[in-house]
Amino acid sequence: MSEYSIGPPWADPDQEERNMKATLEYTLPEERTEFEQAAKAWRISLAIWEYDNWLRSIVKYNETMTDEQIDIYDLCRERLHDIIIENNCTEVFE
Repeated sequence: MSEYSIGPPWADPDQEERNMKATLEYTLPEERTEFEQAAKAWRISLAIWEYDNWLRSIVKYNETMTDEQIDIYDLCRERLHDIIIENNCTEVFE
């Protein structure tokens, strides 16, 4: 079982971080793809969080699968966590 745990993408950051602001600028229409990716990143974050929780619930609560089957789901969850870490995205899920 993975020791790495991720929380929901909307988890409340520290007070100081809440007061910080940033502005991203794009030249449209040339950078429309980059703009759309940035604007919709929260949806991807939510989808990954939901997928992680779905895997977790299968591993934790399933009573009909064999241990080998559950191990496969657990391995998938561990790989998901590895990918998040490798891509330096852990702060999104803290």
